[in-house]
Amino acid sequence: MATGNVCKQVIVEFDGTLMSHFSSVAQFNGFISGLSAMNLAPTVWSSGERPPPFGVTLDFSRLQRAHYRLDGINFADACCWLADSDFEGASLQNAQMGCCPRASFRQARLQGADFTLCDISDCDFTGAELAGTIFTGAVYAVGHEPVGLPTEILALCKPEAMPPPVNPRTPENPREPTGPTVAPLKCSATIHAVPMEQ
Repeated sequence: MATGNVCKQVIVEFDGTLMSHFSSVAQFNGFISGLSAMNLAPTVWSSGERPPPFGVTLDFSRLQRAHYRLDGINFADACCWLADSDFEGASLQNAQMGCCPRASFRQARLQGADFTLCDISDCDFTGAELAGTIFTGAVYAVGHEPVGLPTEILALCKPEAMPPPVNPRTPENPREPTGPTVAPLKCSATIHAVPMEQ
C-alpha cells in the first residue's frame, strides 16, 4: 500500500493471550514459521528496502509461564517481546529467546537456550541451569546488568551503551534495520481454523 514515498502499514499486534491458543510448543513454532515464511514478522526492514505493507508483532510482556515446559520454543523468529515475563522454574531447554528485559529465569532449566542478541537487562538467572546456553552478543543497559550469571558468561554480553563500529558497514553491523517512524495503526486479531475444500 504505497503512495509516492509513503508506505502505509497495517500491523496486527498480539499479546500473551495468543499462547493459550496452542496446545503444544510444536504448534506454536509452526505458527511462527508460517509468519516468517510469509514475511509477516518481524516488521522491520533494511535501509533502502521497501517496507512490508502488513506485519505482525508479538508483545508478550508480563507473560506468566513459571514452571511450564517450553523446551525448543521459538520466540526469536518473530522477535517476541518478553519484557517482565516470569519463567521461574520453567524448562526452556534449546529455546530460541526473544528480548526479555527484567524477566525472571530463577531456577529455570536453560540448557542449550539461545539468547543471541537479546536484551537481558535486569534479568534474574539465579539458580538457573546454564550448560550450553548461548549468550553471544546479548546486551544489557548500563547499570542494569542481569543477576545470577557466572562472570565468564556475563563477559560474552555487551552493555548497550558501547559505541557503534566506526564503519557502519562492518560485518558486525552490515545494515541498520528500520522500523515505523510514526505510530502504527493497530487492530485486534482473532485466529480461526477454517477448513479448506479439497
